[in-house]
Amino acid sequence: AGGAAFVYGTSGCAALCLEAAARGLSPRMKKLALWEPPYIVDDSRPPVPQDYLEQLRKMLREGRRGDMIELFFTQAVGMPAEFVAPMRQSPFWAAQEAFAPTLVNEAILMGNGSFKLPKERIAKATCPTLVMDGGTTPWLSHAADAVAETLPNAQRRTIAGQPHNVDPQALAPVLIEFFTT
Repeated sequence: AGGAAFVYGTSGCAALCLEAAARGLSPRMKKLALWEPPYIVDDSRPPVPQDYLEQLRKMLREGRRGDMIELFFTQAVGMPAEFVAPMRQSPFWAAQEAFAPTLVNEAILMGNGSFKLPKERIAKATCPTLVMDGGTTPWLSHAADAVAETLPNAQRRTIAGQPHNVDPQALAPVLIEFFTT
């Protein structure tokens, strides 16, 4: 089909949208809005283990979806393990396990598990882009800064006090303003 779209992505999906723009879809995107793309750009957080992707693949082969989610939360997100243990008993854990296989693809997208910013590649994303964060997680703020600095046609905005799972009521007016001006 023809036409162009307004595109929004959050977290790993922000990185996916950015990759799509960089790999030739920029002309099909009227505007691109990104919320906290999770690239590691400095030492404000520990790196993801070098074998993160291989650990995910091994757990997937062994059918250990819950362990995949736990690894993602503790190593990629940086959540303390003591927070994850009670989550495994919660009703939403089964839904988390259902999407566990997608973590392998996300790790591949994110630099084969390194989560490093592919500056040279994403600089090819030429569509007008708004890169946002909530200012509550320093390493994600640094990542948003680095992405905005790398893109040739980017704006940078912080929606103060918003966590990584941004409140839609806080985000919507910002997206409406960006997409309609």
